[in-house]
Amino acid sequence: PTVSPTVTPPTKNPTETPIKTPTTEPTQAPTKAPTDEPTASPSTIECTLKATLKYPFDDPADAPYYGYNVDYMEVEKEGDSSFACSWGYSDNLPDWCMYRNSDPNGDSAYVANFEEIYDEYDYLSTETIEIYGAAGNTFYFNVYHYFLEKDYYTNYSGWEDHMMATILKIKNKSNDGQGFLNEDGWSYPTYIDVPTHIVTDGEFEVNSEYQGDYKVTVSCDSACICDSNYELM
Repeated sequence: PTVSPTVTPPTKNPTETPIKTPTTEPTQAPTKAPTDEPTASPSTIECTLKATLKYPFDDPADAPYYGYNVDYMEVEKEGDSSFACSWGYSDNLPDWCMYRNSDPNGDSAYVANFEEIYDEYDYLSTETIEIYGAAGNTFYFNVYHYFLEKDYYTNYSGWEDHMMATILKIKNKSNDGQGFLNEDGWSYPTYIDVPTHIVTDGEFEVNSEYQGDYKVTVSCDSACICDSNYELM
């Protein structure tokens, strides 16, 4: 396979942003005078979340196995079904998020690790998504495993690349008292005897028992204190 396969973007296409016609007459101004120091409304509180999808090493040569592994994330906002935040929407990101890849040409979190003689082909990339205006909102951080065409070099020792799952970490950048929502982050379970592919009639096919997809739901209150919930998909 190539060093950096293209991850198939989400199948859904964003619809055009609806345009709301303004009312004919503005609503009546409030009669109560504001206080000297009004408190900020939920919509004006700075509340930024930073999600990082990466492998638990900074150099592909430090990977515990040889081979390839590809995961990617997509963030959805509750109540906004027209858009998602991911590489697949890079040309039309919603205003509530930013997407960045450690490789300017990258489209996923991807590792390729080879024996030392071939380490010029080693590769590692990381995905980062920032969410803005999170106060009073709920977001779904979906992580998916991208299945390659087949499982490579299964007859070689140390090529159990199905064990190399990424870790998702989400940090509340606007609340120093909270920091990471889960210090250890989240991932999907891997088992040495559950590979990404199985062979049927001499052909590789995706192993339905490989659980590579999960969702972390994050809900933030008006003070930017956020709760999280993890579930496999």
